[in-house]
This record gives sequence, C-alpha cells and structure tokens, in this order.
Amino acid sequence: MLSWGDFGGACLVGECAANPYLYLPDGQAMGLVKSASYLLGTWRTRDGSIHRFLRSVHPYRSDVCHVFSTRGAAQLDRLPDEEAKTYGGGIATRYDGDRVTFAPAGQGGFLHTIDGDSAHWEEEGLLSVTGRRAARATQWYNPWRNGGGGLAVTSKFRAPGLVFGEASDGFFAHETHYFPRGHDFFNSPYGWGGREIHWGHFATAFEDGSTIDASLAYGPDGWGFAMLSDEHGRMHVSTDITIESELRPNGFPELIVYRFLGQAWEWRIEPKGERGSPRAGEKIIGAEGILRRQGETRKVLAAQGTIDWWLDGRAAPVVRR
Repeated sequence: MLSWGDFGGACLVGECAANPYLYLPDGQAMGLVKSASYLLGTWRTRDGSIHRFLRSVHPYRSDVCHVFSTRGAAQLDRLPDEEAKTYGGGIATRYDGDRVTFAPAGQGGFLHTIDGDSAHWEEEGLLSVTGRRAARATQWYNPWRNGGGGLAVTSKFRAPGLVFGEASDGFFAHETHYFPRGHDFFNSPYGWGGREIHWGHFATAFEDGSTIDASLAYGPDGWGFAMLSDEHGRMHVSTDITIESELRPNGFPELIVYRFLGQAWEWRIEPKGERGSPRAGEKIIGAEGILRRQGETRKVLAAQGTIDWWLDGRAAPVVRR
C-alpha cells in the first residue's frame, strides 16, 4: 500500500492464530505499536453471584486490577478494598517457545501465561483460573484516513477455577491493542472520537457441551463487525452488521439485537448486570449479560457477555423508540 486508506471507515476482520511475538512489549503490526494487553473475565460462583475482573497490562507496567461483584450488592459493584490488594507496578514479559508470561519482576501478586491453546490468570488471594481456548482468535484492523490505525487481537478461554477462594466457572479474554505511538483506545477515533457506539465480548457454554464465541461491535463511519464461532465451530464474519437496543430507565441496555449474515442474536443483561466505569467522570459504562441466538432455549452453564456502552448521546440512533 503506497498510502493509507480507510476502506470507507470499514474494518478488515477475520479469525487468526495469535503470534506470541505480538504479546511482547515491543510487538508491532501493520506499522503500529503495542498499546496494551487487556485481561477481562467473568465468573459465576455456586450461589449465583457474578464476579468480574479487568486488568490492563501496558508494555512495562500494570497499575491495578479492577474487581466487581454482585455478592451482597444490587448490581455489579466495584470492590475498592479488593482492588487495593491487587498488584500494581512494573511488569516483566518473558517469551519461551509459544508461551508468553506476564509477571512482576522477582515478586508475586500477579501472573498471566498464554500460549496457543491455554492460559492462566492469577491475582494473589483473589483469582486463580486456568482455561482452554474457546475458539480461534479474532482480529480487526481499521486504518485511519489521515494515517495510522487501530488493530485488536482477541483470544477467549473457558477458565474454571477459584474466585475469592470459591469454585467458579466462566471465561476470560486476552485482548491486545495496537495503535500509533502515543495513542490508545480512548485517545483514538473509537473512544473520544465517537466511532464506538458499542463493542462486546461474548462466550456462552451450553448444557450439551457446545460453545459460542463472539466479538460484536457497531458504530458510525462504517465501523463495526461480527466475528462469531457458532456451536458447530463454524466461523461467521462480516462488517455488515446492524443493532437495535432497548434501555433501562437509567440508560443501561436491557436488550441488544444483532443482525448479520441473515442471523439474529440477542444479548440480554443479567438482573444485576449493571457495571459502571472504573474511570471516574467518563461517559462509558459496561454491563454483563448473556448472548444467545434468537429463540435459543438451551440451558447455559457458563457465560461471559461483557459490553461497552456510551452515555454521551452517540447511541441514540440504535435505541428503539
């Protein structure tokens, strides 16, 4: 390519095999540099409580792991006392064969390993889970019309284990972002630039042993994508996606309907699925729910249904009236 093109705002999307090199601090792709890796997971314990962990790992440090839970709460509340127990500081990244390890140099508190098939995530005293890949990794690349662009690569893992010392089941994702130097997701066309209306990471395991794994997004300027591995292991990929939403009175989505490739899928928020932003003053919120094909009746055994949603007015065109 002799000059940058924006493909009318659309993304290039598809499944991929994540290259371990791209997890390293100096990883580069498409002329972009690694901004951060994000670990985001959802687990349910036997009492029905939902627990959510989110850690951003920048090339050489990770400052905090955000912790949320519905236990004893009206919604998915942030737990500042638990967050204060998590590690914050310098991070060393080691590469051995196809396995990459993220951990503090010479001390404990946090550990994450990932390879071609499995991953482990540990927050000392709070979380210890190990899982197998739920489906092939997915990627989207979105060049910007004035140069630069954004690239994200995501892998999800079915990862039972211990949350707060109790048996749990759920999923977590490792997502790596690449941007021009000095940019990140918020300082880009997607965050403050308004291009993201909605983006969600989903994995649903059913009682018959099948699993769906999806990344679905929608926004203006041609941005948006559907990447979904269905219960038969077939990958469905499109940038022609539409969404409709129904909102709760406080602005949180109650229902989101996705349509692409002649299919209709529904995400419905959990009764206690409302989750505020860990970054004070921002107009972005999150929520936890379950993604199913429209009309699905099978029992769900484990699920991650994590979404972003903006409250600054950009979502108005997709809200049912």
